[in-house]
Amino acid sequence: MCMALGGRVAESITFRVITGAQNDLHKVTKIAYSQVRTYGMNESMGPILFPDEDRNSREFGVRPYSKRLANTMDDETRNIIASAYKRTESIFLQHRHMLEKIAEELLLKETLNYHDMKALVGSPPHGQKQLIEPLQFEAEINEQAGIAPGRSQQQSPPLPED
Repeated sequence: MCMALGGRVAESITFRVITGAQNDLHKVTKIAYSQVRTYGMNESMGPILFPDEDRNSREFGVRPYSKRLANTMDDETRNIIASAYKRTESIFLQHRHMLEKIAEELLLKETLNYHDMKALVGSPPHGQKQLIEPLQFEAEINEQAGIAPGRSQQQSPPLPED
């Protein structure tokens, strides 16, 4: 969630204005609601599952829980998002010098790639990024799945000869 909120938080710290990041907020909200309603990852709600509503269902709008429980879910979701926002803000404030370098570069370029970031702020703290070519990645996945080299999952087995 912190990664998804990064752009929004960086804008508020650097420029004291927030211009967008609606899609990021949508993603974060969806993740937080899933933690509360679907995955049971919230202490006050406990291990409980309420599936997302099916808009095509005849029972659309009918919820298997009370308004009070719905309000609790909303509050817990809001708390999760606020906590992630504060954590993201804390990380950026701790490394503000890096954030300012990145912001200055983004004013010159619209996007930064891995090599740009490495040049600006140094190597990642958890080791270098290992670049894997798509074919190498597919071969490793196939090997783990027990698929013979040179064959993909989508290929059908050879037909027996008569």
